Amino acid sequence: MTRLSAIVISIFMLQVSIAQEAQLQHHYKYLNITSPVFNGNPAESETYNLVYSVGVGESGAPYLRLYFGETDLGLNSYIKVVSMFGGVEQIHNSETMSNWRNTSIFYNGDSLLIELYLNKYDSNVYISLDKLFVGETPVAFSLKGQFVEMTTGFLQAMAQLEEWFR
Repeated sequence: MTRLSAIVISIFMLQVSIAQEAQLQHHYKYLNITSPVFNGNPAESETYNLVYSVGVGESGAPYLRLYFGETDLGLNSYIKVVSMFGGVEQIHNSETMSNWRNTSIFYNGDSLLIELYLNKYDSNVYISLDKLFVGETPVAFSLKGQFVEMTTGFLQAMAQLEEWFR
């Protein structure tokens, strides 16, 4: 793909993604979930340990996006968010959490598993789940006369482009 083609595609996807949340039929489900505060132990044999997991979702939703509240991941701890539909996952550390403005990618399906992995050298680590962007109808769009159902990969690409152009 030439650089010009990539720019044209990026501009098209940016226009779609900027309006996507405003135009998608959706509602918010408020979660108000906060994990306990965790402190690593340098004497642990494993560098990372799964210390917290929680499932969230809304039955029948075609897609979801997670919004995090106040979260402290220390220097090296991370969160893994996994779609229970298809297994697509996103990993956030403190840097990517900031870059994504405390949001996740869009996920197909109606449920997510959120896991917190604690680094043995980090302290005062916790996560807070604020709300879910819950899609109400399946999303599809027309591209050159073809009817294409929106896939997780496309949703991920749109969300990433949205972040790049903010």
